[in-house]
Amino acid sequence: MKLLRYQFQRLEISFKSNQQAVQVATSGYLHYLFWQFLRFDGAITQNL
Repeated sequence: MKLLRYQFQRLEISFKSNQQAVQVATSGYLHYLFWQFLRFDGAITQNL
């Protein structure tokens, strides 16, 4: 029973760290898209 609880705790920890990694990756990607959009927008306004 103790072993099962230990494994569950490890699973929970890995899930939390995975969740954190996904959040970081998502926010990084959103930042990248935002900057690409700003650069694109700037290029359009310069050409007008």
